[in-house]
Amino acid sequence: MMRILHFFNVLLLVNAHQPFMKFGMLEKPPMFMRKNSTVAGDNLYDGIWIDMIEWLSLHLNFKYEIIFVNNAVGRPQTLNGSGSWSGASGRLLRGDFDLLGPPVLMSFARNRVFHSVGVVEDEQSALLTPALTEMSSILSSIKPFQPMVWLLILISLLSAAICFAASSPSNDDRSFWYKRLMISRIGNYVFYTTAILTNQGSVFALPKFKSKLPFRLTAGVWCLFAFVMVNVYCSTLTSHITARKMSTPPAGSIEVMEEGILSYLVIDDSFGRELILGATSGPLKKLGDVFRRHPENFVPDQETGFRKVASGCCAFSDFVSYFNYRIGKDFQETGKCRVHMGKSIKGYGFNGLLIRKDNSYRDTINQGLLELYQTGLVDYWRKKQAGRGSPVCQSQSKKKSKVLRSLNLRQDLITAFFILGIGVSISFIVFLTEQYRRCKCKYR
Repeated sequence: MMRILHFFNVLLLVNAHQPFMKFGMLEKPPMFMRKNSTVAGDNLYDGIWIDMIEWLSLHLNFKYEIIFVNNAVGRPQTLNGSGSWSGASGRLLRGDFDLLGPPVLMSFARNRVFHSVGVVEDEQSALLTPALTEMSSILSSIKPFQPMVWLLILISLLSAAICFAASSPSNDDRSFWYKRLMISRIGNYVFYTTAILTNQGSVFALPKFKSKLPFRLTAGVWCLFAFVMVNVYCSTLTSHITARKMSTPPAGSIEVMEEGILSYLVIDDSFGRELILGATSGPLKKLGDVFRRHPENFVPDQETGFRKVASGCCAFSDFVSYFNYRIGKDFQETGKCRVHMGKSIKGYGFNGLLIRKDNSYRDTINQGLLELYQTGLVDYWRKKQAGRGSPVCQSQSKKKSKVLRSLNLRQDLITAFFILGIGVSISFIVFLTEQYRRCKCKYR
């Protein structure tokens, strides 16, 4: 009985002296993210590091609190003549929490201020670009031609001919013969505009009226724009389908930079600025010059970078695990595959939790993480989280690159009506000018 009481006294004494640690966690799916749950008592967070911290607390016998950090990792900055750190790194220095995770990419600037705990080799990364199947904006590339546009051109041609014939000043009465002459003039106008459209010139007779120049100018402008639109669409049909739909996406960041088609984004932390802005030669020097001209290409976090790529303007490199998770989530939200992930490449950096240099639990956490990785549980948790990000977009992108999709009239032909609208607007202005001149001459 005395031994049992002594055991409980020791257990209570140990629990009374349990260390308490605060983990500041950045949202980096699938490592750590907030849940979309409002159930009372439910854990608000999810991810691989939730399971890892729970395992460490049981194995090393400590209590913990997870503090969600809604900041970027941070970088060195100068305020009032003294050096400091911004973002989550600054909060770690001020003692808001003991460790900062999930593992952050190590750099010279961070190693001068912090220790790294549980250093692991960097994960595989990939380049994320806008999907080739996405529709571009109205002022970008011209989309393929459809028979429906031919029909609309014919209808607009007949409408223009009827309008020109009805407003012709050659006859002012409303007799029976005038109506027969108007029908005849409609046919003449159709022949006239068709001849210009087919590059045959004015080979058909026109009704006699006071001035042929305004009508010739009006019909010529309209036919010119219609002719240009038809020829441009016919000539770009093959190039649009083959080059746009079946082209090979960029293989890496250097290729994106050299082509200059997309802006390349980098997360705004100390390592990115050190590596890019500090380069003095080679491709990184060229990339640094681009970022010095366009500092807006530095983004605060992964989510901002993904959203910009999905909008169709930029390219972005990050971990494959994050891209798999985020692409699957985006597909569930929008039902579309808006981005394309390139081939995975091996990284050359190292990651680790950040801890202040005066923290006495550095060696204990390092030893605990080493034992945790030896159990194989980390690989199991990685596979479990990776299964939540659906790879449907990857399989669809490979399938769609070989099968031509049916064209959509509203999306694919919006530029056609935009160009046609310009031609009609100019023609209408010239037509109004003709009517103004006719009325002015009539009342003289």
